[in-house]
Amino acid sequence: MALFYVISKVVQTYGTPRNCKVSQEVWMSYITSWLHALLAGIFAVGCCLSEERLAGNTIQAYCLHCFSAGYFLYDTVNMLTSKENLGMADMYVHHLSIITVGSYCHLNCECSGYGAYNYLCELNNVFLHGRKIIRFVGVEKSSSTYKTVTSLYIGTFLLLRFIPQVSMVPKFFADIIQDGNPLECTVLCLICQGYLIYIGVSIFQTIVKNEYFKTKQL
Repeated sequence: MALFYVISKVVQTYGTPRNCKVSQEVWMSYITSWLHALLAGIFAVGCCLSEERLAGNTIQAYCLHCFSAGYFLYDTVNMLTSKENLGMADMYVHHLSIITVGSYCHLNCECSGYGAYNYLCELNNVFLHGRKIIRFVGVEKSSSTYKTVTSLYIGTFLLLRFIPQVSMVPKFFADIIQDGNPLECTVLCLICQGYLIYIGVSIFQTIVKNEYFKTKQL
């Protein structure tokens, strides 16, 4: 959490671009989120490539969760104390579920390997947040830059968010049979996993609908 507080202060020190259309507080929040997504996504790729067993429990994956849980705690406090309307209800639910249920599962259920694959979605968030950031500095939706970032968001959603997160569900059940994981851990992991899939798909549907199925956008 302290790391992201420092990052936010560095961003605040540099201020906002001259052509930025949002307040410094909103700009700082998105830049910090973008940096977390980039760092966590790279960290997740490293965890997945270095593991000896598919979704196996590793100290690297556990550290990745601690890194991201710290960010989500920082972001929750930032949303609560901000004068801007930075967070919707689903964001609070997402952050708190990762901090509480996610941390419990990592500590007690030896499922950090699942988390490494879940955190691949942060590379998808690089483009999700990137769409907003370039709009903040005046990039038009009709521009090739915006269209490219949106296309990368859609592509990485399928490859790095939806497929990895859905593929972990049968892995949960396989590990129950193979390793005898406690039932309560499996139930908690499945609930948390289901919500992660739901919120990702919900955002994806909204973006695709607004970008490709509306003749006029607000």
